[in-house]
Amino acid sequence: MPVRVTWEDDAHTILRSDTYGEWDWIDYYQSLDEVKRCIESVPHRVDLICTRQPDAVSPPGSLLPHLIRAVSLVPRSLNTVVIVSQKPSAQALFGLFQLMRQRQAESTKVLVVPTLEEAFTMLADRRASPALLASPAVGE
Repeated sequence: MPVRVTWEDDAHTILRSDTYGEWDWIDYYQSLDEVKRCIESVPHRVDLICTRQPDAVSPPGSLLPHLIRAVSLVPRSLNTVVIVSQKPSAQALFGLFQLMRQRQAESTKVLVVPTLEEAFTMLADRRASPALLASPAVGE
């Protein structure tokens, strides 16, 4: 499968989605289903890191309608999504995703960083923030 979803830690607090090679929208939605299933399998908030490997080739068409649908599928317990991308267009696209989430009064934060190392650093910094530690648990 061109998208691999794996837990990054034994406590199942960080989930990672890596995209490889050619993929299509069916692959995209299968990976969303897997992400959702993993997040819903634990009773706590989860952070998600999404990477796109250099050989990943997007299917034709706009990503926007698929992002809009993804917003409706994301579990409430998804805390932070960190997109690893060096493309300037990623900042704009996922900024729009963040705006859509805010309009739905959701608490998920979407960030774009250029490296995987920065993704882990960003999550560690956010987890160390007292304001984020005070956020309600799932179901509260």
